[in-house]
Amino acid sequence: MQLKTIVKVGGINNLSDARYCAAMGVDFLGFPLDSTLPNAINEEDFIELHGWISGIQAIGEYHQAPESWPEGIMMLELNASQSPPLPKLPYLLKLNLDDTIIEEAEVHLQKQPEATYFVLESNQAELQPEQLDWVKKVGSTYPILLGFGINADNVLKLIEELPIKGIALKGGQEERPGYKDYDELADILELLELDAV
Repeated sequence: MQLKTIVKVGGINNLSDARYCAAMGVDFLGFPLDSTLPNAINEEDFIELHGWISGIQAIGEYHQAPESWPEGIMMLELNASQSPPLPKLPYLLKLNLDDTIIEEAEVHLQKQPEATYFVLESNQAELQPEQLDWVKKVGSTYPILLGFGINADNVLKLIEELPIKGIALKGGQEERPGYKDYDELADILELLELDAV
């Protein structure tokens, strides 16, 4: 299956999410490997999950550089890292727009020209007008994955009207092993299928 835009789904910590997203054709799966992140998994869990999927780029999500790198990281067969950069791996830089004022956010982008993508996040449920204007401004210069303010009602409009490379969504907890409610994630991904009308 192929989607209309690049899609990263982060926070993957269970097999249900990993297999569902792989079947839907997402480009990147982000695995929270830093114990300080919510719902983090350890390296052994990652190896087990990664063994069930193929053809998807595996991203190691970190808040701070892990103690075991680079040797331990190389053994995980990651395709890239997300914040901070790790030796010998491409990386995605996460920028939380709640942590910086919008006027300073572009400085963060300029300081990391080697980042493969910039993942923009916020705790806000909707894109504010000043954020929307800023994304329009920087999206034509920097490879942006928009990671907030996205829902089934606006996803197609956002990817058509904003100069972004794609979107970043989040997985969630299983209700019990093997059982997961995909309503919100599924609604967005189904709209992005190339054969969807």
